[in-house]
Amino acid sequence: MAKPGKFSKAAREEPQRSKLAATAAAATRAPGGELLKQARRALGRGDLRSARALARKIVSTGLEADKPEAVAMIERMRPDRQSMLVAAAVLAMIWIAIWAGLLRR
Repeated sequence: MAKPGKFSKAAREEPQRSKLAATAAAATRAPGGELLKQARRALGRGDLRSARALARKIVSTGLEADKPEAVAMIERMRPDRQSMLVAAAVLAMIWIAIWAGLLRR
């Protein structure tokens, strides 16, 4: 069996798995308010996956005082529906323009 190369799927996913495992391990050791701090830091770094996981953990098992902020954090991290619809419309227009150009010949 070949070793995973620099660009293989396994090589790309391994750092991400270890990062998520480290975040989950830190979350289980952290006291109540510390989870919220970790979620804020992850969100500040742009690590939405870890921030979302930590916020969900706070909502399910965290302190009552931290839950409203965790719920708000989850809401902020949701995909923007309007942006997704605009992107889909633009892609559809591009596709139609390409086909119109090909069929005109």
